[in-house]
Amino acid sequence: MKVLYLINAGIMGGRERHVMTLVRSLPKEIEYCICAVSAGEATEAMQAAGLNVRVLGGCNGHDVRVFPRFIRLLREFKPDVVHAHSGALIPYIVMRFFPRIALVQSVHGPSVSGAEWAARRKSVAWKVKSILSWILERKPDYYLPVSQATWDEFKIVHPDAKGEVFFNALNLDALPAARRSRGDRPTEDASQQNSSTRKRVVGMVGRMADQKDWPSFAKVADLLKERMPELEIWGVGASEEWAQENVGEDARHVKWFGSRQDARELISQMDVFVMTSKHEQLPTTMLEAFAMHVPVAGFLPEGGTSEVLALAQGCEAALMNKERDCAKAADAVIRILSDDALYAAMVREGDRIVHEYFDMKKLCATQLADVYRRLKRK
Repeated sequence: MKVLYLINAGIMGGRERHVMTLVRSLPKEIEYCICAVSAGEATEAMQAAGLNVRVLGGCNGHDVRVFPRFIRLLREFKPDVVHAHSGALIPYIVMRFFPRIALVQSVHGPSVSGAEWAARRKSVAWKVKSILSWILERKPDYYLPVSQATWDEFKIVHPDAKGEVFFNALNLDALPAARRSRGDRPTEDASQQNSSTRKRVVGMVGRMADQKDWPSFAKVADLLKERMPELEIWGVGASEEWAQENVGEDARHVKWFGSRQDARELISQMDVFVMTSKHEQLPTTMLEAFAMHVPVAGFLPEGGTSEVLALAQGCEAALMNKERDCAKAADAVIRILSDDALYAAMVREGDRIVHEYFDMKKLCATQLADVYRRLKRK
């Protein structure tokens, strides 16, 4: 079976990371090709990793130059399924001319909220755009939302859509080795520090975006430094210059790493992962922390995070508060660091959740392969 994965490219975002994880986890019987509308950081990383990538060379998904190039690729590769992770207009128009190719679309988040959609649908412009979209674009045969929360939001706008939840999971083989007990993981300078003398590290990974709420993370850092001055606090994904401009005075307590390709390795060196996001369709960085035996604390964001935490049995997998209370988040971090039994229990529970529910190789070999087989045209 052949599957063509469609992305926008550009920056390396959650969708692009998801596709990289997915194609590395496919069973051998599935031959893949990644089609990117435009070149960028994502396609460069994919090519450097040795993945099969074709770039259409368009400026964006509305670029008419994409039209003949996408047709040519479809004829050359001859996919059984096109699995889209992009809302690019031209490829969806092209797909109208290839009805025998099944079209699947992953839903990484709702395009608009239910309230915004209700307001938009009253406008003449929205009605005209909807009519043109209905006439021109091929509608996906099946949708794969990354969480139930994502699916519920999507169904508000598209009540007749058919699909099922397919978690934004992890390729566990590609992650840095997890530590097996507290204190035995290496540091940046492991030759000079052993596990008994190294500083404890608390940190967060995220984009420089309002969604991640870096100011709250910095406030938690300030509260932690007051009570545990020896802590080292890392902010991975946000630069020091950006933090000074957007975070405020509390930014001084954080070691800012900026955007890093080795973010997972940095997570593996943390003692507690802090998450202050306002919303997450499915929190991949939290799952990565679980997989690398790093307990999680912080705020409970809107979206699919609660679905992950609901899988816990007997012990909380993360200590998160709905109130977005910085003091409570700091208390949770200190509680985890000071209670060896709690720490070990959270590590075990997070590890169990990831391996039972978020192993991408298992999901690709079973659920995803089954979806492709059911949709493949005879």
